[in-house]
Amino acid sequence: MRQLILEADLIYCPSGIRSRSQTVAASLTSETFTWQEGNHSQTLNLSDILNVSPSPAKEAVEFIVTACPLRRRHQWTQVRRRVIETYTFSCSEDLRSQWLSAFSQLLRTPAKHLVVILNTTSGQRRGLQLFERVRPLLEASQIQVTVAESKNGSQTRQLIQSLNLAEFDGLVVVGGDGTVHDVINGLMQRSDAATAIQTPIGVIPAGTGNGLCQSLLAQAGEPYDVMSAGFAIAKGHPQPLDILQVQQDGQLSYGILSLAWGLISDSDLASDRLRWLGPLRDDICALLLIARLRAYPGRLVFEHEGRKQTIEDEFIAVWGMNVPWAASNMFVAPNAERAGGKLDLLMVRRGASRWRLLQAFSQLDTGGHVQFAEVDCFKTSRLTLTPEKRCGTLAIDGEPVSYGKTEMTVLPILSYFFALTRSDSVFGPRN
Repeated sequence: MRQLILEADLIYCPSGIRSRSQTVAASLTSETFTWQEGNHSQTLNLSDILNVSPSPAKEAVEFIVTACPLRRRHQWTQVRRRVIETYTFSCSEDLRSQWLSAFSQLLRTPAKHLVVILNTTSGQRRGLQLFERVRPLLEASQIQVTVAESKNGSQTRQLIQSLNLAEFDGLVVVGGDGTVHDVINGLMQRSDAATAIQTPIGVIPAGTGNGLCQSLLAQAGEPYDVMSAGFAIAKGHPQPLDILQVQQDGQLSYGILSLAWGLISDSDLASDRLRWLGPLRDDICALLLIARLRAYPGRLVFEHEGRKQTIEDEFIAVWGMNVPWAASNMFVAPNAERAGGKLDLLMVRRGASRWRLLQAFSQLDTGGHVQFAEVDCFKTSRLTLTPEKRCGTLAIDGEPVSYGKTEMTVLPILSYFFALTRSDSVFGPRN
């Protein structure tokens, strides 16, 4: 139930232009800030407000409300994006103090100092450009940022291992799923890994797939966009996420997104040279591989509903998903949970026709492929994959790994990512 906190007449300066000032009736409740302009009412949800601060102008007593609501891009479309907006109000000194105090108690947004890991080579090499779009949103939210650039995975891991994490409130990754993968492994390779891995991480999508970011945004009802990603860092809270422990030849590494083998990994890795096409690269390579379809012999051992299962067969594709989205346009595991302690295991075995594969593939963006009889789905907390012979590639989080026996175990609720919940977010379309 909304509780009225404060109401009074204020002088509203549209676009900060004092010559257009008008007196408005304003009210603040536990959920909204509203002001009445004649017959027209404007309302901001408190969940959309980034900051309320006194104006630096000396010629008037003012305060500025900075918000980032979802707005339609055009009148003729339902697509909405988050947009930074500012609203200027003036009043007496005493009244301004009352408004600032009331907003401060309701918003309760502590200042943060975040280190930004900016991958300059990720995706289409637009990381810096995309971050500069988000920077004003972070600054408006009283977030101080320290930017550190990286050109490859090795540099990212070294950077993470060298940071004094006690100086920061979290990390922001500007890159793709591969960069997040390197950050997670860098944290787990530190001497203080047990505490380092709990450092909250935000993600600004600058890769080609960006499945983790899409998963975090979609589960909150947010549109997939860099501004929504920045908004989740500013207004969201650390939310738990499982980690995948990978063992090969006695060596441990870690994943956050997925395991892929067969057609899936071959398509993903072969398309790497087509990064300039963006997400379309995956569609093109997958179609080519379906056209020259082949099977991959191997053995899968996993636990499902408390029972050990062993499948020895020729597989077309195997996908183990820690989150629902493998890429921003691939809703691979609709039933995956962010911190459910289980991996969603999907497999397609020899016998599926090219036509049925094409039909299933065409529904990856909606999750409709899981309804096909050719797609087997399981929940498991651990699995062992053993390819019988070298005839393809194997990938963790879209990154190539050694082709051989691979043991994967879900480590529940080990990491934390800045994310919105549905109660934080004004629901918008997923466009």
